[in-house]
Amino acid sequence: MRGFYNHDWDIILLMRRYGEEIKIEQKRAKELEKQAREAKHRKRRMR
Repeated sequence: MRGFYNHDWDIILLMRRYGEEIKIEQKRAKELEKQAREAKHRKRRMR
């Protein structure tokens, strides 16, 4: 029973860490998208 509990805790910690990584990835993706959009606008303005 105790081993099962520890195993559950490991999974919870893993999921939490994984969730944080997903948040960071989403933030990075949004930043890249924003930069790409701004770059497109710059190109249009230069023409």
